[in-house]
Amino acid sequence: MSAEFQGKRCLVTGGTGFIGGRLVETLAREGAEVTVLVRDLSKASRVSRFPVRLVRGDLAEPESVAAAVEGHTHVFHCAYGNSGSPDQMRAVTVDGTRAIGEASRDAGARLVHVSTVAVYGPTADGDLDESTPHRPEGDFYAETKDEAERIVLDLAGKGDLAGSVIQPTVVYGPFAPAWTVRILNELKTGREILVDGGHGLCNVVYVDDIVRGLRLAATEDGA
Repeated sequence: MSAEFQGKRCLVTGGTGFIGGRLVETLAREGAEVTVLVRDLSKASRVSRFPVRLVRGDLAEPESVAAAVEGHTHVFHCAYGNSGSPDQMRAVTVDGTRAIGEASRDAGARLVHVSTVAVYGPTADGDLDESTPHRPEGDFYAETKDEAERIVLDLAGKGDLAGSVIQPTVVYGPFAPAWTVRILNELKTGREILVDGGHGLCNVVYVDDIVRGLRLAATEDGA
């Protein structure tokens, strides 16, 4: 196991979720001082097995975000709004990202923001890279993620923030709610429809590879 984060002070948002939870595990096992910003402590059982510090806070409350970020060297922003009204979800995904970005800038912390390939909208077959136009229109999740991503890139572009953005595709692995657990449960019923016999293209990536990408984005100068 590498030791690049040993002794580093890392804050993770979304650490009670799928990707964030796996990231917390790897950082804690390596000896990092990990803080997890948690809105609902009842959902923290998975990461509380590890020697981490749980901090009650809400991304929609800039004051609690700033207090949580202070003193950390790295911030991994994996959280987004996935419950409540559209306004409540936007407050977490968009306004919360602005609060995380500004707090990271003020604290001198390096920020890695988890976005999504969905910001490009429905894409044709073939290569896709960062120069591809964004077309998130019509998808609330993609639209708010696109707004959040642009906030981070704007702060980084001004030279005020050491920030990076990663854009995962379809992420699978243990505890994945949508692309592993749900699909397996549906297949077990025997009633799942496999379009074209299950043949087709899907850009899947294993959660540990995403975590490795997050860690590289937080440590490589080129990122």
